[in-house]
Amino acid sequence: MRSSHSLSGIALTLFVCAFSSAALCHPMGNSSINHYSGIEVSPSEIKVDFILDMAELPSYQEMVRRVDKDGDLEISAEEKKAFLPVIVPELARELSLQLNGRPMNLQVTRRSIHVGVGVGYLTLLTIYVELRSEVPRNLIKAQNVVHYEDNSHKRTVGWKEIFVQAWGGAKILKSSVKSKLRSRRLSDYPEEFLMSPPTDAEVTFTYAVASEAPPRMATPPRLERRRPPKTALERAADRLIALIKAERPSLWVVASAFLLAVLMGGRHALTPGHGKVLVAAYLVGTRGTISHAITLGLVATLTHTLAIFVLAVLAATVLPGRVIPWVAVAAGLLVATMGITMLVRRLPVLLRGERHGREHSHTHDPTDSHHHPHHHPSGNVSRWQLLSVGMIGGMVPCPGALILLLSALALHKAKYGIVLVACYSLGLGIVLTMIAVLAVAARGAAQKVSRFQRSPLSKALPVVSACFVLAYGCFLSYMAFKLLQNR
Repeated sequence: MRSSHSLSGIALTLFVCAFSSAALCHPMGNSSINHYSGIEVSPSEIKVDFILDMAELPSYQEMVRRVDKDGDLEISAEEKKAFLPVIVPELARELSLQLNGRPMNLQVTRRSIHVGVGVGYLTLLTIYVELRSEVPRNLIKAQNVVHYEDNSHKRTVGWKEIFVQAWGGAKILKSSVKSKLRSRRLSDYPEEFLMSPPTDAEVTFTYAVASEAPPRMATPPRLERRRPPKTALERAADRLIALIKAERPSLWVVASAFLLAVLMGGRHALTPGHGKVLVAAYLVGTRGTISHAITLGLVATLTHTLAIFVLAVLAATVLPGRVIPWVAVAAGLLVATMGITMLVRRLPVLLRGERHGREHSHTHDPTDSHHHPHHHPSGNVSRWQLLSVGMIGGMVPCPGALILLLSALALHKAKYGIVLVACYSLGLGIVLTMIAVLAVAARGAAQKVSRFQRSPLSKALPVVSACFVLAYGCFLSYMAFKLLQNR
């Protein structure tokens, strides 16, 4: 019976991961740090409820650097208690409050930390801080202007929400942020905002105090945390990892885990990115063969595996969300450079071929024995270009593969994690190889058509391919730089 449940769990995981469009991640991404500031004004004080919700990767970074003192990748009650006096003052120093142009002193009145379980049984950290500032009577005016700013983790992507409300006789007159609570204090991230989440790091609002204060409202709810339910993909992955946590997992479980990693890598390769367009454009415009396609897939597999290992080493000090955009910039510039090199080599050959065709347009007699060299645009496969295309396909690491490796480390199964990452990269390489083979086959089929052989496109195809690679590199570079500016 137990074996039946295990096999059913494995089958469910494989099915969901193969066909689900979701990724193993926090709603805002594995590298996100999400902020909520709930500001409440009353005639006598201003209160700030500050919540910092860290996804899997920043939580792992904090745990390795400052929380997990004994190195067992688990957080004990003593470690939680020791971490709060370290993190809370840091966060409090990054929060500033001004009333009518005068800086206000925010005092920490309550603090707590919640340790949750994320995808792959990785730790999730959520910090709660309550801060209060008394409002002197001599500062109160008919209309009072408050400016609040959150400067913590400004360069890290994530949900940044500020909510302002008044009670006890105070009334909000105007505010620079919306007055609607959107995420329920980071407990529920609405899907309609995931593509363009709020980025409210500061707010300026005006409030007035009524001459006759109404009865005091009930105390706002206590700081608490309600995690949104996990997706089917996350539940299935957790089910598989739970099976693998055994000291001696069965052969079926191990084989299924490796197959799952391959499927996940292949599924990820089908998402936007990883140079699929580049692979097709390059091989269509060259004399690529099946062996070239296989070489390209192997290079992509090795590059992606190495990138994940490097990212795992850096994960303890640098958030992957900060590294990956720079890698994307490097990939875009490399593609653009490749396109320029291809164009410089192929365009003169095409132009020489056209001039020769105009100067030598007479018809040959079948018995005429003299020969003329006919130049065609060079479409030979360059070794370094082939390696570059493969490296570009695998050099931007997937956070999902990093989660697999870190999960295995958390379970003290480092060797197992290395194999899982290799299988994940293999799935990505298989998909890129299949795309490359299709590109080679398409070009071969087109060359067998006599009408295509006589067409101008056949002669200009290497140059068209070079122009496409150049344009694609410029587009990648632009998108990567734009992503950096948004961080």
